[in-house]
Amino acid sequence: MPDTPTTAADLIQGQQHATQFAAVVEILRHAWGHQAGITIEQITHQAGIPNRRTTEKLFETRLADFPFLIVSGSTGYFRPVAAAEINAYRRSLRSRAIKDFLRAKLVMRKAMSEFWPRNGSEFEDAVATRQGELELKQA
Repeated sequence: MPDTPTTAADLIQGQQHATQFAAVVEILRHAWGHQAGITIEQITHQAGIPNRRTTEKLFETRLADFPFLIVSGSTGYFRPVAAAEINAYRRSLRSRAIKDFLRAKLVMRKAMSEFWPRNGSEFEDAVATRQGELELKQA
């Protein structure tokens, strides 16, 4: 979404996002502690958001805009009441980040072992090199 609405549709979409965000803030305002966690499906339904992915995107892009700290766990999203809840969430984020990093490293290693050409840090299609392989496979 652009910073400044350029069309009526952009303005309406911006207003919808603001309304959805305000609804999510109100839903989570009283969700104190992990036992009061609210699942993303419940938040999506209660806030009148069309689908789960839109709710996930809202959390990804607007987390810093919430007027209070929100964490998540096995029970859903909630406001922490104990340091242990914050620490558990931080450990979970760290663990996921490490797993994502290791997966990215594996992809890099496998692509290099299959001789995908690189341009800096990005891989690119090997039109010239792979063209011969493609022609052999099609023959």
